[in-house]
Amino acid sequence: MIPEGGHPLGYGHHLVFFHPRSPERALRWDGTEADFCPPEPYSRRMWAGGKMKWKKPLRIGRKAISTLTVGSVEHKGMEKDNPMVFVKQNITVRQAESDEVCIEEERTHVYLRSGKRGSSLKQAKETVTPNFSFAYTPSLTTLFRFSALTFNAHLIHLDQHYAQQREGYPERLVHGPLTALMMLETASLYRPDAQFLSFQYRAVSPLVVGQRVTFLVADEGEKSMRLWAEGEGGVVAMTGSLSQRGKPTSTASKAPASTVANKAPASTASKAPAKEGGSKAAKKTAGKSKAAPADGEKKKRTKTRKETYSSYIYKVLKQVHPDTGISNKAMAILNSFVNDIFERIATEASKVHHLFTRDPDCGPPDFAR
Repeated sequence: MIPEGGHPLGYGHHLVFFHPRSPERALRWDGTEADFCPPEPYSRRMWAGGKMKWKKPLRIGRKAISTLTVGSVEHKGMEKDNPMVFVKQNITVRQAESDEVCIEEERTHVYLRSGKRGSSLKQAKETVTPNFSFAYTPSLTTLFRFSALTFNAHLIHLDQHYAQQREGYPERLVHGPLTALMMLETASLYRPDAQFLSFQYRAVSPLVVGQRVTFLVADEGEKSMRLWAEGEGGVVAMTGSLSQRGKPTSTASKAPASTVANKAPASTASKAPAKEGGSKAAKKTAGKSKAAPADGEKKKRTKTRKETYSSYIYKVLKQVHPDTGISNKAMAILNSFVNDIFERIATEASKVHHLFTRDPDCGPPDFAR
């Protein structure tokens, strides 16, 4: 779906904008920009984490201005013989016609010593039961396209020989901001009507191309979620926390409410006579005796059949992603979505029928033409 002008930009989508257009001759030997890079031997750059805060929507189709400053430079790991340099960048994004900041972001890069091998995988420590999950497998095409979108020529995402021989990883690595963006997309799938306020994330372990990645979401109250990404073998690659304005009323939560609303009149009718006088209660009893079936016939109860497409949705999901589950809330959202589609088709069909009924000379459209 192509976004329309004036609509708010998706959460985290600003990550593909406002990158320096450095010419190739100005790049370092590994394809990274020389800006903000500390001197040797700290030449190996990795994306360590960051923070985002959404203050007001950034509108599509309007000119925007981004401002970047260096927040801090810290040395860590000196006492453990594992020195690292952390460089934090503070970024603000606003619309050109306004001085109000729309997005505040903090990006943290870590620079390691040259010649040091890649970090080892850390086993999963998350014991929280997720409410929602989404999985995909990043391919070489995925890495190339995201590198092109973000103007990122880092060889660790593009060159297998470099990733294996110079960095010590089994394969090319998935971009840190791509993983963070996918975490936000998963949260948006889980809560499509949510209004996110802030997002904080931290890279824990690298992800390599061609291996399945699962993004998980767990509610922490009504105003926050815990997010994390797992690679193959349950290895946690990135953790994060997301705050929202308040637990939104999703389609899944509305479904039970409509069922209760349908039952409300019946419950009201049964409780109302209890508050009235004895004469009315006697009349109700007499009415019941008259309504009783004769000759010992059993009273038939009519059951209201509720249309659902959950079984069909589940079968399709199993055909596409056999190992992926789906929560009850997500199933309710999909079921409501299918119902809405059929209702719209029926509405449009009714309009066409009335149009041809009023004007007999107007035949059906010639679709073959």
